[in-house]
Amino acid sequence: MAAIFGSPATKTAGEPEIFLKAASLLDVAPSECLVYEDSDEGIEAARLANMDVIDVRPLRRAVLGY
Repeated sequence: MAAIFGSPATKTAGEPEIFLKAASLLDVAPSECLVYEDSDEGIEAARLANMDVIDVRPLRRAVLGY
């Protein structure tokens, strides 16, 4: 598992750089990664990185009510 926050990446939201960086740190192919994401831009970036992605917004609404 890798957790990377915005600071190591230089690109803006919607670009796959941060996801590709995580895959590189884990030494795995992007196609072997699963991303949990809560924004349209993040979902698009994960797809552009050739990663599977789960939209967690419905889960957040169900659990937290927003």
